[in-house]
Amino acid sequence: MLRTPDGELVVGAAADNLAGVHPDRLERTPKRALGATSPLLLGGTPIDARDAAAAAVMRVIVAEGRLRTGSEPTGCIVTHPVRWAGVRRAALAEAAGRAGLQQVQLVEEPVAAAIHYASEHVDMGARVGVYDLGGGTFDTALLQRTDHGFEVIGVPGGDENIGGEDFDHRLFRYFGSCLSDTDAELWDQLMTSDDRRGSAPRWICWCKLGERKRHSRRTRRRRCSCPSPTATSWSIAASSRR
Repeated sequence: MLRTPDGELVVGAAADNLAGVHPDRLERTPKRALGATSPLLLGGTPIDARDAAAAAVMRVIVAEGRLRTGSEPTGCIVTHPVRWAGVRRAALAEAAGRAGLQQVQLVEEPVAAAIHYASEHVDMGARVGVYDLGGGTFDTALLQRTDHGFEVIGVPGGDENIGGEDFDHRLFRYFGSCLSDTDAELWDQLMTSDDRRGSAPRWICWCKLGERKRHSRRTRRRRCSCPSPTATSWSIAASSRR
């Protein structure tokens, strides 16, 4: 998510494209700020995470609903990490409300993954283990198929502070160590400079790394096929959005 100099909040590819010009206005994992006591700082301006989610993310849902139905949507289904407690769930629902979506159904992300990937392969009463590695969080949960879909049983696991962005950071640091062997002064300037001339190239390198990763994932999907999950009383479903 990025806040432009005009005050507009943009997400996704638009934010990545502007990150090289305005690196100080970018937040790569805004979801982690929902329910936190401190606001997001985008370009030095404090932004309530609920307002940010409403303005930049929920409006995409509203626009898509308007495109598909020809009218203003009044509700939506929003997924969230399985370990989110009441405060963070309430913040997510409030963000949707601030975007004009009054009927909000919250669904745990492992449940959504199981519905999408395993509904046709899991018998009634059977159990399915789900691991969901997303851009900012990692969920694990044991679910059971019921008349109403899937429900979480037992204590869910995972880590709310690890995801694809963290792996990107590790790769970035690795390539940086390779560069520092060739030009240590240049790498030190990229990592420590606070002005735009120094920090912009750093974010350009980061975004280029992300582009190559996405290209690699698309190529792998075109060349590989995965068998449908099959098992007896246990099945495994996996979801990765990065």
